[in-house]
Amino acid sequence: QEFQTLISKPSYWEGRVNVKGTIDSRSTTGIGFLEVKGQGDLSSLSTFFKNISGVVREEIKAILPLNPTKKHIQDLIANRTDFSHLAAGLSKQSVVSTLIAPLRSIIDRGGKGWRSYALALSIDVVGGDSRKYRHLLALPEIIHCGSLIIDDIQDASDIRRGAPTCHVELGVPAAINVGTAAYFHAINILEVMTPGLSVETRLEIYRLYFVAMRAGHCGQGLDIQGLTHLMPAAVESGTLAGMGVVLGGGSKEQRLRVCRYFETLGLAFQIVDDVLSIRGFQGKQKGKLGEDIAMGKVTYPIARAMRRENLTFKQRTRLWELLKLKKNDSKVIQEASFLLEESGVLDQCLKEAERLTENAWKNVDLVLVESCYKIMMRAFASYVLHRHY
Repeated sequence: QEFQTLISKPSYWEGRVNVKGTIDSRSTTGIGFLEVKGQGDLSSLSTFFKNISGVVREEIKAILPLNPTKKHIQDLIANRTDFSHLAAGLSKQSVVSTLIAPLRSIIDRGGKGWRSYALALSIDVVGGDSRKYRHLLALPEIIHCGSLIIDDIQDASDIRRGAPTCHVELGVPAAINVGTAAYFHAINILEVMTPGLSVETRLEIYRLYFVAMRAGHCGQGLDIQGLTHLMPAAVESGTLAGMGVVLGGGSKEQRLRVCRYFETLGLAFQIVDDVLSIRGFQGKQKGKLGEDIAMGKVTYPIARAMRRENLTFKQRTRLWELLKLKKNDSKVIQEASFLLEESGVLDQCLKEAERLTENAWKNVDLVLVESCYKIMMRAFASYVLHRHY
């Protein structure tokens, strides 16, 4: 029997074995007991998620290889053999340079990988086995990185994950094509690489996927207007978790509550992200802080700051003037950040994120049986709320 546990590193296997060998130079056979401990040190959630991120990238390398075979290209372009003529005549170099390499460039720079883990965890927590769907770990990160490419164009950003953005390297037209194509790689992963799903299961997963796409684009539209409604992060997280519950054979009630839980975590994640953008991420240069202020975005801290009890009318007016400048100037960013910090708004945001998460946990706790996966789901919230990067 194999046990997954938080006590060992990170799991152990115990069972009866048949033994054959020598003891003190004498031949011996018999029945024995064996315990094999997992390898590696997972002493913190940060370390755990870094390991998850590595596994996610390995799955992506298998799906989007930089040296693809003819079958890789056919699956990527046409999915089914009756459409194979659509990929006829395409050179490997062209496919790699226009579709695969630019996306891999963003992905390979590293990411948190927590969306992928949310999908796997949602399968396991309702009694499913995520090991059968290991390849699906690639799906959330591919979609997410596609959205980042488009987001960087819309925000006119120059840097993504420590290197030039896709549109800076390739130009806007090519970057738009790469980013939007990423949304459709999900169909390849779900259809070609996951053939054993029932029609009903596949239909429900597709439905959840397109809900995420529609709502996410709506949220992005509001973000472009300067109103950060936090919708993209929340919807993306919740629907991916919902797919996991469906794959794990969970009930409709479990799906609804797990979806809502991860939607809330996605929202809390973004709120914390907004605060860290002002206070500073671990290892991030001070010159890159306050990017949202420089772009004039109405983030959650800004919205809360506009309440009368947080800032005086004069302070609110000044904060709004600073935002309207949309100027990447250290003095502007420092003054706006000071107003937000001194008003207590940033601490209020973190407390609100904690309150939202706690209420969401109480709701999902009622429909999940006790297990190590449930413990990890609870710990997930702690990671989101107390991260520094």
